[in-house]
Amino acid sequence: MVFIDMPNVHYKRDAGPRRIRWHQLRAAIENLIAGTTRTYAGAYFERKSHLPGYADKVRPGFLKAGYDFQSYNKSTDILLGSDLWEKTVEAIVAGKFDKLRIVIVSGDEDFARPLGRIFKKFGSALTIEIVVVSWKRILGQELERLATQVVYLNDIHNLEKRENEQFAAASP
Repeated sequence: MVFIDMPNVHYKRDAGPRRIRWHQLRAAIENLIAGTTRTYAGAYFERKSHLPGYADKVRPGFLKAGYDFQSYNKSTDILLGSDLWEKTVEAIVAGKFDKLRIVIVSGDEDFARPLGRIFKKFGSALTIEIVVVSWKRILGQELERLATQVVYLNDIHNLEKRENEQFAAASP
């Protein structure tokens, strides 16, 4: 299961969405979920983005990769947190697997509570792995504590465009 807080990838980094190579992020995530049963993948973006229309340039690549692309008028954290709980519980109840890997691309402390509840409610019935993908400087302590594995966006090769590259060309 994959949940991407798209604004967290660029807003918190002060990079702006045009500085992120979104295809590099997708590839890194695919490596993290390789060999697991993929039950849900969602990418969450704010409609009120400070760069109108940018989501439309990013969306096709995620849709093609099988992501459910969600946009929300308010903070994406509300929708993502709700889906994190709902989709995970649905997968556990319907699934026939004894191990579940949840990849959350966000450093927001807001997601520690639903993840903690998932561990508490289902952790004795199956193995739950939480992989948190975040920038180093914004990873919340509680989220880091719950994580089985932490992958820093800072360490994903070639994720950000260099200063001298054209910002006008959007990555797919």
